[in-house]
Amino acid sequence: MSSRRSTGSGKAKQVGKNDGDAKLRRHEEKIDEEIELEFGGPVGTTIIMIFSHFLMLYLWICLHYYNGAVAAPTSVADIGPFFQRMYQHVLDGALPS
Repeated sequence: MSSRRSTGSGKAKQVGKNDGDAKLRRHEEKIDEEIELEFGGPVGTTIIMIFSHFLMLYLWICLHYYNGAVAAPTSVADIGPFFQRMYQHVLDGALPS
């Protein structure tokens, strides 16, 4: 069924399903233009996927080798040897046997 709407000039305009469909399409197009990316988009998701593995290994090393204490470099000069120790812990205990 359709109804008639006055346009002000004495002519009647047909209002029906087509007007509602067009309005819905415009609304859907507006929603499609508004893109909201979760976790910072593909770059953020990739960083999370990579970082989570290193975090898991770090927490395992802290628990297994340091009795649950947080392991950190003791000085700026210890940063390189710290990462070498972490790598050696992974080689010693985390690789499959």
